[in-house]
Amino acid sequence: MEKEFDIWVSKYPLPLIVTAFNENGDKYSLENIKGNDHLVGYVTISPQNIIKFWGMIQDKDIPPEQIKDNYINQVYKELPYQAREEKERQSKSKIRESKNIKRFFDLTLLLWLIVSIMIALLNWRNCWIGAAAFIYSLLQIIKRGLKLKGYKSKKDLEKAEIKRKKEHYYYHCELNPEGFLRLKAENFQAEEKERIKNEQEKIRLFE
Repeated sequence: MEKEFDIWVSKYPLPLIVTAFNENGDKYSLENIKGNDHLVGYVTISPQNIIKFWGMIQDKDIPPEQIKDNYINQVYKELPYQAREEKERQSKSKIRESKNIKRFFDLTLLLWLIVSIMIALLNWRNCWIGAAAFIYSLLQIIKRGLKLKGYKSKKDLEKAEIKRKKEHYYYHCELNPEGFLRLKAENFQAEEKERIKNEQEKIRLFE
């Protein structure tokens, strides 16, 4: 941890904290060895000295120049980053986009209802529209009749299979809830291992 700290603080001279985790994401306890689980430090600006110790510090203990925006931006200029304000703007933009999509579908539904009413009214005046409406209705009746006879489309079969699997899994989870909890914990553990592995690979790119 001390070696890693020296590597990273030499590349990015800002207040850093180092904590060690195993492959499952559980923190290593170093209380009996170092008295604390965290290695904290920073670099003084003038003269440049590395200050590090085992334990946590408060903001007031950090040199003011270390936490100035212009200095932080200068240190991290080679790294891709995103400010919190930008993430908030993106989040608000996504929310607006979702609302616009909902409005679009609501408007589409309204238009479809209006068109349906117009077709029903014009059905009495135009034989072609009446014929089209009749054919559409006939197709829907045939489709419904096939379903009543037991015929299922590929999509219906896929939905039925998914429903069957869900009921099957639910049945066995109810029979063995402790086994289900173990399985869930194993899945979370596997996901955490994969997340840590991916994060480790990304970090190595900057070493």
